[in-house]
Amino acid sequence: MIITLLFSFCAVAIGQETKFYKKNINVDSVITIDGYGLREYLSLNIRFPIDASEDNIMGTYIGCIRLDNKGKLIKAFTVNSLGNSIDSEFTDLIKKTWAKNKVVVSNISDTTDLFIPIQYKMSNGNFLGTYDYHVDTELTPSFISPGIVAVSISTNGTTRYSKDEVFIDKANEYFKDQKFNKCIKPLSELIRRNPYNTDLIVMRGLCYDKLGKKELECRDYKYLRYFLQSSQYKKLTNCE
Repeated sequence: MIITLLFSFCAVAIGQETKFYKKNINVDSVITIDGYGLREYLSLNIRFPIDASEDNIMGTYIGCIRLDNKGKLIKAFTVNSLGNSIDSEFTDLIKKTWAKNKVVVSNISDTTDLFIPIQYKMSNGNFLGTYDYHVDTELTPSFISPGIVAVSISTNGTTRYSKDEVFIDKANEYFKDQKFNKCIKPLSELIRRNPYNTDLIVMRGLCYDKLGKKELECRDYKYLRYFLQSSQYKKLTNCE
């Protein structure tokens, strides 16, 4: 599926960090935890928080593990957020794991960031079936590791689900009608699901710009510098 927006520009995630230590690394060959590769360990231990399940949260969380040159944990943080409970599920698990488990790190010679995507999906009630959403995997930066999937069944027996096209149509309609405040909500839902499409980030940044929300505009745009050439970034924004 191709996401069609009113303008075109192109993978990015939103968080609070302003500097990344990016490397193309096979995380499973670098880290083992109690004998498991990192992704297998996360698959066995990551939970789908109850409140997130009740709220039918779906999307692509991206967390980062920052290690020093000896493999010690400097910090775990969120790059693309799906809300406090999901963000904390990842960061708390990583901190507890490095504190209590046998973690073996190899082939790291300096400060390194490991980017881990986790797709959160809701079950559609069929065996192994889920409500799906589009992710531009072909736009995934090479330094982001292959992801894992967390699935939950709605605890109240109902799942609220809208297809990507619904949010795309709303975003285009609101943007065309210059209803920028309303445009932000469907764009934010699309970014939660598909954090690798820069068009979405640019469009939301433009909405913030039109609303005079410079801090939020620059929060989005600053991340583009890690995915675009410097000349492309400078043409796009005057954020510091």
